[in-house]
Amino acid sequence: MKKGEIYEGIVESIDFPNKGILLTDGERVIVKNALPGQRIRFAVNKRQKGRAEGRLLEVLEKAALEKETGICPHFGICGGCLYQSLPYEEQLKIKARQVKEMVEKACGNWNFEGIKGSPGSEGYRIKM
Repeated sequence: MKKGEIYEGIVESIDFPNKGILLTDGERVIVKNALPGQRIRFAVNKRQKGRAEGRLLEVLEKAALEKETGICPHFGICGGCLYQSLPYEEQLKIKARQVKEMVEKACGNWNFEGIKGSPGSEGYRIKM
């Protein structure tokens, strides 16, 4: 894997903030703004020992969970709504995992009680 080369792969997971994780040629690659399950094309920007960072060029196939309707008309342009194409329950699962991982790194032993969903899942929601 070399800097500047273009690759394709399927995103396996996502880390905070909006970093899609995939394995290509046995190396871990981080690509911003990619969702788990998407098949993407990306260009390698940086390469370090056993891992690389890439820039998303194109989503070749959407993830199985992505929905087609109920998406903001500015989706993908403004960059503030990456998870909007996923069902709300899946958004909560992703966010709960991210919060739990970040707090565990900072605090160690604690009791995670989960994330409470909003009664209104569409429209403006504050980022916390």
